[in-house]
Amino acid sequence: MSESSRRDTRLAAVLSLTIRLTPNVRPDFGMLASFEHEAKSATGIRWLKMVNNHPEFRKEWGRSTHSSRLSKPVPSTPSGLHFGRKSPAALILIIRTFLTADSLSQSVWQSPLMGITPRGRSIRQGCSPMKRLTFATLSLLACGLVSDPATLYAQESTLFQDAPTAQPTPVTDTLDARLRVLEQEIEILKSRPVPEAKKPVDPLGMTGKWNNGIEFGSNNKAFKIHIGGRTQIDAVFWNNDPSFNNTGGDTDQDSVNFRRGRLRVDGTMYEIVDFAAEYDFVNEFNVVAGSPVLENNFAVVPAVTDLWVNFKEVPYIGNLKVGNFKDPIGMEHLTSSRYLEFMERSPIQDLFTGSFNNGFTPGIQAWDTWDEENGTWATGFFKNNTNIFSNGMGDGEYNWTSRVTYTPIYEGEGETLVHLGVSGSIREPNNNFDPTRESLRYRSRPSLRNGAPSGLNPNFVDTGNFFTTQQDMLGLELAANYGSFSFQSELMNSWTQNTVPTVGPLTGVNVGTGYVKTWYVEGLYFLTGEHREYERKQGVFGRVKPHENFHWSKGIGAWQIGARYTRTDLNDTGINGGQLQDVTLGLNWFLNPNMKIQTNYVWSDGVAPTIGPTRGLNGTAHGVGTRLAIDF
Repeated sequence: MSESSRRDTRLAAVLSLTIRLTPNVRPDFGMLASFEHEAKSATGIRWLKMVNNHPEFRKEWGRSTHSSRLSKPVPSTPSGLHFGRKSPAALILIIRTFLTADSLSQSVWQSPLMGITPRGRSIRQGCSPMKRLTFATLSLLACGLVSDPATLYAQESTLFQDAPTAQPTPVTDTLDARLRVLEQEIEILKSRPVPEAKKPVDPLGMTGKWNNGIEFGSNNKAFKIHIGGRTQIDAVFWNNDPSFNNTGGDTDQDSVNFRRGRLRVDGTMYEIVDFAAEYDFVNEFNVVAGSPVLENNFAVVPAVTDLWVNFKEVPYIGNLKVGNFKDPIGMEHLTSSRYLEFMERSPIQDLFTGSFNNGFTPGIQAWDTWDEENGTWATGFFKNNTNIFSNGMGDGEYNWTSRVTYTPIYEGEGETLVHLGVSGSIREPNNNFDPTRESLRYRSRPSLRNGAPSGLNPNFVDTGNFFTTQQDMLGLELAANYGSFSFQSELMNSWTQNTVPTVGPLTGVNVGTGYVKTWYVEGLYFLTGEHREYERKQGVFGRVKPHENFHWSKGIGAWQIGARYTRTDLNDTGINGGQLQDVTLGLNWFLNPNMKIQTNYVWSDGVAPTIGPTRGLNGTAHGVGTRLAIDF
């Protein structure tokens, strides 16, 4: 490294160090007083002479007008001279002088040392604080920033050959001055208020905040509890049409009802255990079993939805969940009802993934993410129940369900992504129809519900009960985000083994394998520029966050339009449940992340079954529904 590079490196280091130390520097009057003798001596003059003739000093300040008062200029550094050897007294004096210039006594300012300043001005009268700092820095550079000042006096003759011998500072004066300063500092310290001792932080102390609900967390992050819920109130209007005549329930009646009303507590304990307890208070059943379903013949009963414990950081697995929750099949099924873009899910939910149990079932599941959260996997064993109370009774009747997802494209915060998913389930059907044999029933309600979850809702397609020994399902998922536009589609296939119809000419005959399917495709677009949030740990879409929340005087929230087409075919050898297609058009207004108003128009066209009792939609139906939803 050249001498110029070394000098620049030292200058950068000194500047950085000096600027950082400046706010905390306090004048040391005792130190300055003890060095005043040296400041007036030839030694102090020699040091400033060297600084005055240093090239960096000349470049910044120009030649001092006081140079005539000094002896001859300092020569270039002779060969073999250790440039960094300096007097600790002069070095400290230079630092203290220019960093605490406004606090020095008048006697010090009037000393010969203080009189020699850049461009002939006194420091108090002519130099700004920044120039004083610059001069101090250049002085340090001239002296050399090293930590071994012991040999200065041994080399003074080399540096300043014409200088007289400096007089030593009287010891008595130095000790008296330091004693006076110490006494002053003691008095200053006594006058300062004593800061209160900081109270120790309780690691289990809780602080609260709003996080899409009321949330409390411990200071050590080991505990967290969230209190929330959701309320959805619907108004539905169907056209009066004979096509509803055999659909059951309230057929084409208009209605105003609560679709969901849930309270929830979830959180974390001891860092590795998550939990959730959610109860739905909007479930209805017939008061008198077997009687016609009428408005005055049902009661409301609470039922559990999410009621589980999840162990995190399990070796070789990741997560292990036990309790009542959604089994891992289907993207739409696993998407929370809080985040649905239409008022109701497609017929896949009613027919296959959530029939008769609201989509929740008791079981145990291992799950985790993979490839840096680009993918998810889950597999579990569940009791195949057909009621809303999470009770599963009967020998066997288990199911093994698994799902794998992957996002080959994921950019930013999910504004651009492609989602692929596949899921499957092997199930032993429940024997609720005949205690001696396993049975199954496919049925689906409309895309607008004119009644709370109960028998009040009509069925647009329905196979009735039939016997089978096993049900196998395979689901395929495709979804994408491209800015404000999103796309989603699913196909669900279902096979039944040893299928035996209970109605029609093949009643009691084993017709072998039965096959039915349904699928949907939907597109959505935000008029206000948002995008659908994607939950990478679950492989589903999540909460919408408007760019600006709605307010009467400012902010319009987020606005979204969407369309969905679904098609269902429940007709196969020995199975006759009808066919259905419908189109849903939607307008969503997200007032804020926790509140939305949805409006849907639904056109449905059904072909009723031709075998067995008359049932299902037979013709075309039109309906309009709106929902006010709030969740926290």
